[in-house]
Amino acid sequence: MHLNHLDLSVPDVDRAEHLFRTLFGFVRLRRNATTGHAVLVGDGGFVLVLSPTEGGAPAAYPPAFHIGFHVDDPAALDDLYARVQAEGLAVVHPLGPAAFGGGTAFYCRGPGEIMIELAHRPG
Repeated sequence: MHLNHLDLSVPDVDRAEHLFRTLFGFVRLRRNATTGHAVLVGDGGFVLVLSPTEGGAPAAYPPAFHIGFHVDDPAALDDLYARVQAEGLAVVHPLGPAAFGGGTAFYCRGPGEIMIELAHRPG
């Protein structure tokens, strides 16, 4: 058995898809014109489904819920930090020492107030 996909509910699928494609390198597999769902694939074949929330309201995720990305190159993390800010995402914890596992990390709020962790951990 293996993890097949993650489905995130977001109020604006177009905006979320743009961010996941532009900032995190996802590629669209398909978009359902009837339901509004977008199916994306990222590095390693990870599938991310973006589902529209009812009425465009943010989904109610638990406070500790987040998605995390590992960045291989520390310079790429610096670049990503600048690009996240340029896209207007709220930085919750600025770029600095990672809380767990060493390295460097930052946290931002993505579409629908989803917390996103971006980190470089050597080794």
